[in-house]
Amino acid sequence: MKAPDMFGSLVAIGITALIGFQAIINIAVVTSSMPVTGMPLPFFSYGGTSLIILLCCVRSIAQYIKSGIKSINESKENQEQKNEQLIPFFIT
Repeated sequence: MKAPDMFGSLVAIGITALIGFQAIINIAVVTSSMPVTGMPLPFFSYGGTSLIILLCCVRSIAQYIKSGIKSINESKENQEQKNEQLIPFFIT
């Protein structure tokens, strides 16, 4: 994951596991491998609360990834600025 810290990575892994677990249970119910549980299929089943919660979870993952990419780009810019300061003036 491209999260800037361990907490962001763990949250993203947890949310991804939650969505995957719901999908696996729903597939098992549809194929009659499990008894009916009443758990909605992520992003497709009728149910406003489940959809809103899942969309908020996906937004938080996207925000963690965006902040990770932003921090990576900032660190690259800082490194380039430091490298420019190290180059003697007569070489440029």
